Amino acid sequence: MYSEWKNRELKLSDIGKSLDHLQEGFIVLDRDANILFYNSRSEELLNLDKNPPEQFHQTSIGKQLIPLISECISTGENQNLSHVEHTAQGLEAKRLRLFLEPVENHVYVFVRDMYYLGRTSDGVSENEAFSLAVMNSLIAVIAVIDVKGRILAVNDAWKKFAGDNGASLKTVRGAEVNYLEITHAAAQNDKYAEQAYEGIQDVLNGKLPVFRMEYSFDLPLGAAWFEMYVSRLQRVEGGAVISHYSIDNRKIAELETQKHRTQLNAVFQSVNDGLLTFSSEYKLEMANDAARKILEMGDSNTDAHTLSDLADGELSYLEKSLEKTLLKGWSIRDYQIELTLPSGLHKVLMVSMIPMREGGSGVRKALLVFRDVTRLYTLQQEVDERRSLGKLIGASKPMQEIFKFIQQLAPTKSTVLVLGESGTGKGMIANLLHQLSDRREKPFVAVNCAALSDSVLQSELFGHVRGAYTGAVTDRVGRFEAASGGTIFLDEIGDISPIMQAALLRVLEEGKFERVGDSKTRTVDVRIVTATNQHLEEKVEDGTFRKDLYYRLNVMAINLPPLRERMDDLPLLLEEFRKHFNGEIGRQVKRFSPEAVNMLQRWQFPGNIRELRNIVERAFILCQDDVILPVHLQLPGTPGSESLPSDSSAKPQITKPEKTKTLTVDLLLETLELSNWNISETARRLGYTRQYVHQRIKKYRLRKE
Repeated sequence: MYSEWKNRELKLSDIGKSLDHLQEGFIVLDRDANILFYNSRSEELLNLDKNPPEQFHQTSIGKQLIPLISECISTGENQNLSHVEHTAQGLEAKRLRLFLEPVENHVYVFVRDMYYLGRTSDGVSENEAFSLAVMNSLIAVIAVIDVKGRILAVNDAWKKFAGDNGASLKTVRGAEVNYLEITHAAAQNDKYAEQAYEGIQDVLNGKLPVFRMEYSFDLPLGAAWFEMYVSRLQRVEGGAVISHYSIDNRKIAELETQKHRTQLNAVFQSVNDGLLTFSSEYKLEMANDAARKILEMGDSNTDAHTLSDLADGELSYLEKSLEKTLLKGWSIRDYQIELTLPSGLHKVLMVSMIPMREGGSGVRKALLVFRDVTRLYTLQQEVDERRSLGKLIGASKPMQEIFKFIQQLAPTKSTVLVLGESGTGKGMIANLLHQLSDRREKPFVAVNCAALSDSVLQSELFGHVRGAYTGAVTDRVGRFEAASGGTIFLDEIGDISPIMQAALLRVLEEGKFERVGDSKTRTVDVRIVTATNQHLEEKVEDGTFRKDLYYRLNVMAINLPPLRERMDDLPLLLEEFRKHFNGEIGRQVKRFSPEAVNMLQRWQFPGNIRELRNIVERAFILCQDDVILPVHLQLPGTPGSESLPSDSSAKPQITKPEKTKTLTVDLLLETLELSNWNISETARRLGYTRQYVHQRIKKYRLRKE
């Protein structure tokens, strides 16, 4: 079969076998119509002999095609014969479709059997009729073109559209019209036509499998929007199907959406809060002008940013929160953060994260909203500073005067006497004087003088040497030496004995002392702050306190008012304790009810701040909700308070028991608890001396839990 073809210049032997599998006949002719090659399907369709003639026109079918072959060779244009009847001798007639395509110095002949498809009443094959019926059923405007752009078929929608808009009869029917030529002519003045022309050519030439574009078309009734879709015909001859779909409704919706987007963007850009939107891939999509200004973003491309890229990574710790917002839909409201921007500027921001969904999809986005509250925070800090000093809290006039006085007094070396009832915070004053002074880097040593006997107190303050007394097996540094260069705080100074008063006076006057059992005089540089809840003037008058020591101690005095005289500070104190116990006890209490606050405001607080603290702590333990109610306060005389152990704060007046020869452990322990383990107060209430109470405590081995 291939004997003649093997010696020809085309050298098609390598693909001959694969061409035999084609469902179409394939014949190769030279310019003289000599047969160079044909496949098996051609042999079947054209009933060629095993030894065919060299020239195609010598075959029975070729005789009919001599003019077309000559024209194809001379003009170089394709020839398409839709229906060719061929009847071989002794065989049934075949209905064939032939396509002639010139390629360089050859002509390719493609042969397709159309007979097996049957016939319709008007002579069109059932397959073509079905295709045309499908085309006509579509609302899209459709034209089928060949590789040269000539229209082969159009559907009814095309005919109606062309007719309604004043097109020529040829255009309406699609007859003798070249789609490419019309498009090319329109492309001179129309950007859409130019784009369409290039796209159709790319599909016809095999560069693209499909091409789509949207375009606007001027009609007599106004402009209309269409989408053109060009797909390649899957056939040997090539060609394309061009469909035009009206997208007016979609465009109207898109334009309306764009209008809304423009309006929303205007709102987005106009708000003073910073707004950032993040995609489900954690990428920053949009940032408004306020966000760019607050975070010093400039005009950089937002698509390249993640949260950690912003503000030199200062926001990276918010990525966990962003992940929860995107994956779980969690909202985070009013979270305060502080950051330092690339310029070095420090800012305080209030941040919220809100999940968003696009349309009806489950894909989440996140909106990050942040407000620059730096100025407000600074003002609040200034207000807070005026309401507090260190751990001392108070906005009342007496406390404001004390804050001012402490700030004036702290830098000096003056001895300070702090006066006030038990529980008012005298120890906090002493510590604050130390922290605000130049001695803050040195030790702060506190001693409760009322808790120790004379001998123990002397050793405690001044130290001792080995062998000074029984049990002194080593030298011991006293509190004065330990506080060298810093501050020593002597609490309950009014309870020390005359012997200790004399020793303390020497230290105050000369800065000198001796350890117990030692003759060596030592010098110490220490600031002395003392405190008492007693009236030292009265003790001076009755001779129980040295006048000269009193004058040495009372260089500068700070009088702390009791809580009942500064009830304006109660809300501030309650808020401070609320924050403290929420963290310490693990509650989420948000506030005190108005009734609870009223109840506390009517209470006299004989135990002052210490009593208030104990009441609030007890309330937090009892409260299982987020609001403290009166029932949780358990003040004496209120329902439920009987079941709770009482303390010094719960009893404004204590009836002093009659003095007995022996002091029972139960009575001593109860009175110690009522006096908050203040030995001097316990002795006063029981009617015994402080030394006797101290001995009983040691005998019974009592310890404060």
